[in-house]
Amino acid sequence: MSNYGQLADRADKLEKAQKWDEAGEMWERLGDTDRAIAAYKRSGKGERAAQLLLTSGRFKESAATYQSMGLYAQAAGVYERMNAFDDAARCYLRGNQREQAALTWEKAGACVDAAKVFYTLGNVHKAVQLYERAGDTATAQALRNKHDLAGLEKQSKQDAAEQHIARLLSGEAGFANEQQVVRAVLYLLQRDRLADGVRLYSQCREDIGYPLITAVTGQPEIEKRLAKMLYAAKDYYKTAQVLENLGKPEQAAMLYERGDAFDLAAELYAKIGNDEKAAEMFERSNKYSEAAVLYLRAGKNDRAAINYERCQDYFLAGKLFFEIGKANKSLQLLQRVQRTEPRFVDATLMMGQILTTGGYKDLALTKYQEAMIERKLDDAVAPVQYRMGLLLQELGRVAEAKKFFEGLLSWRFDYEDVKARLEGLAAVDPAPSLASAPVAATTDSAETSAAAALEQAQAHVVTIMDGFELLKEIKLFSELSLDETRAVYHMTERLTFDPNQIMIEQGKPGEALYVLRSGKVSVRRVANGQEIELAQLGAGAPVGEMSLFDDSPTSARVVAIEPVEAFTISKESFHDLLAGSDKLGLRIYSAFVKTLTERLRETSARAS
Repeated sequence: MSNYGQLADRADKLEKAQKWDEAGEMWERLGDTDRAIAAYKRSGKGERAAQLLLTSGRFKESAATYQSMGLYAQAAGVYERMNAFDDAARCYLRGNQREQAALTWEKAGACVDAAKVFYTLGNVHKAVQLYERAGDTATAQALRNKHDLAGLEKQSKQDAAEQHIARLLSGEAGFANEQQVVRAVLYLLQRDRLADGVRLYSQCREDIGYPLITAVTGQPEIEKRLAKMLYAAKDYYKTAQVLENLGKPEQAAMLYERGDAFDLAAELYAKIGNDEKAAEMFERSNKYSEAAVLYLRAGKNDRAAINYERCQDYFLAGKLFFEIGKANKSLQLLQRVQRTEPRFVDATLMMGQILTTGGYKDLALTKYQEAMIERKLDDAVAPVQYRMGLLLQELGRVAEAKKFFEGLLSWRFDYEDVKARLEGLAAVDPAPSLASAPVAATTDSAETSAAAALEQAQAHVVTIMDGFELLKEIKLFSELSLDETRAVYHMTERLTFDPNQIMIEQGKPGEALYVLRSGKVSVRRVANGQEIELAQLGAGAPVGEMSLFDDSPTSARVVAIEPVEAFTISKESFHDLLAGSDKLGLRIYSAFVKTLTERLRETSARAS
């Protein structure tokens, strides 16, 4: 016997045993649809039987089966597939889906039947339309007379709007016309339904913010509601636009900033006179020149210096770094002022002052010499020649000093105190000098020798950053590039602490990160008036790094055991540094998270 025959015998036996459900499945498996349908009907699985009838194209039988089970909506659906709309509508009515019945009759053109149902639903406006479409103007007019149709039309439109909004909010719509969605949001704003407005606005993949802003312009109350809605939806950029339109520049600036529109935030902060915040925003939008000017006006000379450097105004950057006590950084930048620039001589004077103060007088002489070569003595060069004379006099090179002072005296007899200095030097009997003074070249015959002297004089000074390696080894700065680490180094200050001096006090908000350059510190926990030492740290160790990120009270006291020298970065300086570079901030925060993760793992390991 074939496999089919065996299965058919098994199905027969299941029927004889009145196991209709299993028999139906077996006949369906064998492809005998009629016997499967019969078995399913007898088993009480009429819905499955109706589905098989439908898939086999026997729509009437399928619909009848659904009806016999009281599944009128499914039966109506089958009738609609047959275009038997009248039967479908009657099934919808029997299933108490009156609105669907009315819509189906309308679709079939049975306007009077549809009108009757719509009237029973209270939709008089729709009923009137359908009676008119059916040509029954008398009934339509009677309904008009009986009901306030204008009010009903308004209510009908409102009901339609509510239905449309409900469909949009449910996500069933999938796609929608932009104007319809904008109107729906405006409808919600007019009724102060901000939560629904936020939900609908947020669900739109495409941007409908600008059409909304345009639509409410000139309606202050609705504009305020739109601003609240946009803010709740976290669309900070457009919230800022609405607030700006409402004449609230400070709030708008804060939200432009939150929306990363830093250039727009900068303009508004500047408009309301908040120079420091405007400068920060210009800096974050890479407009360093504007940032530098505003930082300077706000008295933030350190930030101004950094931004002048970024816009390659090395003279002003160097000048400001010099004024705030960052002599090494100042020297680095002043050396980048080109010989052809108008402020080259001023830069040289400043470099000479830095080098002289630092004890590098020979290098100062070289820099002065560089500024004087191929330049005629004038108001710009005279201060350099005067400084050159002073430095040579200080070094005991009297004859050379006299030559420089004499040149100044012949140029202007009352320049500074040159005359008095020459009189003082006249009494000195100097030893013969092996080097001649490099005075400014004024003749064509001196061009070759001047060029050679210039090449010799143009030697850049290299500043060695003492303790830089310690900073590089700190985990917090481990993700930074060399230039970024240098930027951090230039933000540091150097402090010293005496033995037993408290560097960080437990229970108070931390103020700075300290990196120990020399000496030792004790980390102690204070409890019940007793100190418990947790650790001792030496050169290279960082302490207080959490204070850069958190305002919470510190968890331990840090005390110098012996004389300590440390780099320090204040919280304010650190935040200024991060504000100027999102990339730098991202790298530092990434390293900070890694450090915290490692500490948590270590704590968990100890606890287990």
